[in-house]
Amino acid sequence: MKTKVKYFTFPLCVLALELALKEMKLVAQSILYYWIYKRSSEITECCPNLCHLPQMPRDLDAIIKNKDDDRIAYEEAIKIVSASITEDIPVTSIEDVKKQFCLVDSLINFFVKHTNSQPYCRISRDLLLQMSRGNFDGDLFRILCAVKAIIGSKKPAMRITYDRICYAMYGYKSKDAYDIISLSDDKLCDRRVETMTRRMLRSRIKKLTAMKFFVTFTYNRKAVYYSTRFNMKKDLVNWLMNKKVYQRKCELGIDDSAGSLFVKNSIEEVEEGYRSIIGAPDSKEQLKIMFSF
Repeated sequence: MKTKVKYFTFPLCVLALELALKEMKLVAQSILYYWIYKRSSEITECCPNLCHLPQMPRDLDAIIKNKDDDRIAYEEAIKIVSASITEDIPVTSIEDVKKQFCLVDSLINFFVKHTNSQPYCRISRDLLLQMSRGNFDGDLFRILCAVKAIIGSKKPAMRITYDRICYAMYGYKSKDAYDIISLSDDKLCDRRVETMTRRMLRSRIKKLTAMKFFVTFTYNRKAVYYSTRFNMKKDLVNWLMNKKVYQRKCELGIDDSAGSLFVKNSIEEVEEGYRSIIGAPDSKEQLKIMFSF
């Protein structure tokens, strides 16, 4: 049997379930049940100890009593129970797990059919459990999911616009995806996307950075970069500076050995950009050192 996972991954579009379920904590519960059912489908043989169940499903006794009449339902229930024990996630009823899985799965299929592949969120089990109990703010949870899904697992940081976060926090990977969904099924079109202001979004992003879920940095007063990999702002700044320097070298078509003198002579061209990131350096010599020319 697999061990308890520390992180759950799910498609961003699952956040659009809030339209049907009304509360983000119920969406989080659906994600947990979706995961439990998927884990149960991976189990081949099991004989769970019911004493270890975090919560006894209310319909389990009836399923066990009727196991001779419906062996398939019994075996499916036992696998769900085993997954519940392994993940230490309480299940109210076996039927609820199956219903929520079907609901989430059908939504994912609908979004994939109309807007192709979906970005995935990677959220810690502890946070997801907090959200399912209503112990975490729904807006903050949505924004965190949006940022994580947009950056993905391979990039250390990424520039993200407020508009993109606004659409992603409600389950749409882009404005184009939102427009397509609104034409396909208006019931899955969350109009709150159109009422979320930049000021409201910015204040919530500040709360998440204060809680150290990610770090942000505003480059040149307009481009905002986000990172869930770096723990400190200076690390994000260093990454961005290296990226900008590399891009500049590529534009000039030079390498360090052949073009270092030319780059040093052109240092004024990048000085303004550097000021916007760190602040004015004490000297050009310090600037050269920080840029690693």
